Amino acid sequence: MASMDKSGKDANGKSVKLEASAPRPHFDGKGDIIPMYRKCPPLLYFDWMIRFWIYFDTPAHWISWYACVGFYFGGILFIIGSFAGISPAIYNQSVVGNCMGDVFDWLVTFCYLFGNALWFVATSFQIIESLNPGYDQRVAEWEAEGRNGPKPKYIWFGLRLTNLAWWGACSYTLGVALYIGAAVGTIINDCPNTLLAPDVYLWIVDYFYLIAGILFFLSGVAYVMYEISIWLIPGIFCPFTRKHAKSMLWWALWLYFWGGVGFCMGGIQLYWDSPINLVETVPQYNIITGIGFGGGSICFHLGAALLLARQSRGRCRPSYAFTASRLDPTSHTGSHYMEPTPNGANKV
Repeated sequence: MASMDKSGKDANGKSVKLEASAPRPHFDGKGDIIPMYRKCPPLLYFDWMIRFWIYFDTPAHWISWYACVGFYFGGILFIIGSFAGISPAIYNQSVVGNCMGDVFDWLVTFCYLFGNALWFVATSFQIIESLNPGYDQRVAEWEAEGRNGPKPKYIWFGLRLTNLAWWGACSYTLGVALYIGAAVGTIINDCPNTLLAPDVYLWIVDYFYLIAGILFFLSGVAYVMYEISIWLIPGIFCPFTRKHAKSMLWWALWLYFWGGVGFCMGGIQLYWDSPINLVETVPQYNIITGIGFGGGSICFHLGAALLLARQSRGRCRPSYAFTASRLDPTSHTGSHYMEPTPNGANKV
């Protein structure tokens, strides 16, 4: 935060607009980290877990918090399900038709279903985020102008057909819905009186996984193009600039992109290994599935962890923009609360 003299100018002689109200109670304005983390600054990145209730002060903040947390814990469940599914000790115990009566059903099928339920909530909130780009900045401007006129509204429903973030969130949500359908189909097929015909199982499970994986890949592409570069390449291989290398958002989007690639690989693998295309050995299947769904789940989990840490850093190390007391808002993929630019690119 720039130092200011009594005339209201910073060290560079530029005017700074101040808000009349005092800083929030949990920040004393004397340092760049709130007091409780000064003795151990790394803990500030876990503030989303330690003081989670402070992230519920505005709709924009709790929507962002829940979106990240859904991916974070859903990723854990997918990691468990993916690697349990390729474990011989667990896979060999699976029995079709015992109504969720074995370890495989609970560690794989149930984990997938529960994880997808968390992801569906998270991706639905991502759609809401994409409808409100720059919301906190608009509120800050409204406060700085003396609260003249109506307060900017937070939009809950709508379309943004020209916004890549909106398309990315919708693609994630549709993909997760297909994953839920596949998990439910697997549970139905596990009941003795409701065994699915091979063609029906192929559609409900294998095709759903294939289409959902492609949708996840397209979502990762959309977000990288929207947040980092329309040319895509600067956001998917390695950091092209020092700014990218130091950006939590860049690495989170990088992980989300490659997580989508992994899920796409897993979906293609399931289709290729379907009852009508059974051409691979079990070890080959396990390796590709483990890299696809297991590796993809790890990427999504770590990406969500970075976004949660980014939210915490924004709360615990506030910087002041339009007003003197408004903390940097939390930020999540597609939200653009902190770094709006005219074309929506290169905001890391």
